[in-house]
Amino acid sequence: NPSATNQVIDRDGWLNTGDIGWIVPYHSIGRSRNSGGVIVVEGRAKDTIVLSSEGENVEPGELEEAAMRSSLIQQIVVIGQDKRRLGAVVVPNKEEVLKAARELSIIDFNSSDVSQEKVTSLIYNELKTW
Repeated sequence: NPSATNQVIDRDGWLNTGDIGWIVPYHSIGRSRNSGGVIVVEGRAKDTIVLSSEGENVEPGELEEAAMRSSLIQQIVVIGQDKRRLGAVVVPNKEEVLKAARELSIIDFNSSDVSQEKVTSLIYNELKTW
């Protein structure tokens, strides 16, 4: 489809993904901006996700903003999956996950490792209460 292709690929061959973001300066500090040179995706040009099963319009930015209130989450991107449900790519905040796992006696106080299943469970259970 040449028309659709021209909408996403410019004359120089660059693909326009519709993502809006920036590169973290090397002098930057903060919970989600602690690594200079990292690309931070903050939004999308066309943000609304339409769930076809219910015809519901979902604004992922609102969900991402709410999820970022959790100290367990460093970064999150909400995505539409097959127009029937939502998904998310979550980057956990390792220090806060370890702290929570110790407080809940999921791991020993001296441990510095938590299994992926336990991290997923911790984050899922926290977000589920919202």
